[in-house]
Parts: sequence; structure tokens; C-alpha cells
Amino acid sequence: MRNLTPILLALVVLSSGCDPEDTSGYNCTPEGCFADPANAQYLTLEDCLSACDEENNTNPSVGSWSFEITLNGNTYAAAGENSVSTILYGATGTGGYAGLINGNLSIRLSLLDITAEDYISGGYISMTLGCENPFVGINEFTISGTDDLIDYLPNSAVANSYTTYKTAWMLDNTTTMTELGYYIPNQSGIWVGNGYYYNPKLPFNITSLGTSSELAAGENLEGDYSGTLYFLDLSTLSENPTLAEIQEIENMPFTVPLEIEVSFSVPRTS
Repeated sequence: MRNLTPILLALVVLSSGCDPEDTSGYNCTPEGCFADPANAQYLTLEDCLSACDEENNTNPSVGSWSFEITLNGNTYAAAGENSVSTILYGATGTGGYAGLINGNLSIRLSLLDITAEDYISGGYISMTLGCENPFVGINEFTISGTDDLIDYLPNSAVANSYTTYKTAWMLDNTTTMTELGYYIPNQSGIWVGNGYYYNPKLPFNITSLGTSSELAAGENLEGDYSGTLYFLDLSTLSENPTLAEIQEIENMPFTVPLEIEVSFSVPRTS
């Protein structure tokens, strides 16, 4: 009878020669969780973040934020934390975050829940700031917003539909549209002249550009602005103004002030 022992041993050796165990995953470090293709402590990023939070007594997946917006002496303020997922996929309530993509910086500040733990003062407000190719120092920002920001515009209660000049502003109180090279040819209320009229950008001081991270909220982007915007005085304009009334605006200086102060410290999502 043939000896089958060598054959059986060979089968045992072959059967134990399966694919090596997958030891890839994530390791916890004082700086957070990082991928390791060979000797990982944790199989999934979620497990690593959870354990790393306890081990380092920190939460790298959460970014702190704060902002203050003061309009004519009335302050809107909030401060808190957002998880990375909330920051990345947009804050629908109260919060602050920034994104820098292809040189375009966008900052979102919103206070839309005055019952939230993040709430400090003020009413409902939302502000979006935009800048191209930002750097540490003075940058020119566009500004837009909703809720109380609109209510504070000096001409928000003017009862006519010509929004083109209701929302126009300057950074000084002596300039007229005529001096800027614009005029109003008809009752459409649209400025004509040196191309389309755009409100001047605001000089924000960026003190830190922050950083972004795939696995955690990056270091905060920080900055501030303090100044006065001047609007046209349209309080005497009738609900259906005549062409003569409208054309008077051409030589009207921007004299109605809106004092604005903004400061923020927000995490970057990109």
C-alpha cells in the first residue's frame, strides 16, 4: 500500500497557503487618523476616529467656528462646532465655514436658529463673502446676504421696484453716479455708462488663511472688516417715480450710512 502521508502533508501546506491577511486600515496618532497599508490598528476610518478621540481626548472630526456681524451697533453673534460631514455638505442652520477652490474663496456665516446652543446674540442673518486669490493681508471681498442684512439696507422699505439704485452703495459720502460716469436714460431705472454698475468690494483683513484636511476640519481661516457703506437717500421718491425724479438720482451723493463690522474664525472644507 502506497504511503499517502507526503501527499496529505502537501495538501495541508497548499490549503494553508491562502491570501495573506489584510492588515490595511488606519492608525491613530496625536495628529489624527492616517491610512496604513500594512500594519493598521483599525480597519475603518470610523473606528479609528472614535478610538482616537478618546485616546487623544480631542475630536479631530469637529471644527470650531465663531463670528460676529454688527450692523449700526446691533451685534449678531454665534460660536460652536460643526462635524466634518456637516461642514462639507453645507450648514442649513447656524454655523460658519469656508472653502477655497481654484483660487476662489467663499465664506458662509449664518445665524438661522436663535434657540440653538450656538446662538449668542442678534436675530436671523446670513452673509456670504467672496474673494479671488486670497492672501494674508487686505483682500477685496464681495458681500451678499439675506434676512436681517437686507432689512438694514437703508432703502429696503422704499416702496418702488427699482432695486438697481436701492442697493447701490459707495465707500464715501461725496461721490455721485454722474461722477462715476453713469446716467439713467429712461424709467427702467437701469444705470447706463461705464459698463454695468457693480458695488465696490470691501477691504477685509485676512489674518490667517487656515488649512484644509480630508480627514478632519482644517485650521481656521480668520479675518475682519470694519467700515461704513453709504447709500442713496430715496426716502422722498414716490412709489411710481417720474423720469425726472429718477434722473435726479444721478447727481445725488451717497449720504445714508450703514456701519458694518464683521469678524470670523471658521474652518476650511477645502
